[in-house]
Amino acid sequence: MDPIERQKRRLRSLKFRLKTRSWELRQYHLSKGVWLRLARLLAEAEQAYVITAEDAALLAQEGFEAEPLGKEFEPPKWLGFVSRERAETASGWRRIELRRSPSLVSAQYLALVRFPETT
Repeated sequence: MDPIERQKRRLRSLKFRLKTRSWELRQYHLSKGVWLRLARLLAEAEQAYVITAEDAALLAQEGFEAEPLGKEFEPPKWLGFVSRERAETASGWRRIELRRSPSLVSAQYLALVRFPETT
């Protein structure tokens, strides 16, 4: 491959990365800080579980409240903290890793367990 062709290929690659980066930044700024607030919320959690809509309704009846942040997503999500005991006795809940991943982002109903309080 001659030097000019190599430079053209490098330029195309650079333009592609620049377009991708500008799209990501535009999405980040349009979100009005939702992703940052989600990261802060997840920082308080030790565990996360994907649950069903029925489980979320049951948790609401039991007194566990959804975090207001969930309503800022489209479609809205149910994000709520539950006690460790409640999470351990639940059946059918799927535990997922607490990191930005497709399973976490695509989950519509998430039950979170806080870290134990230290004295």
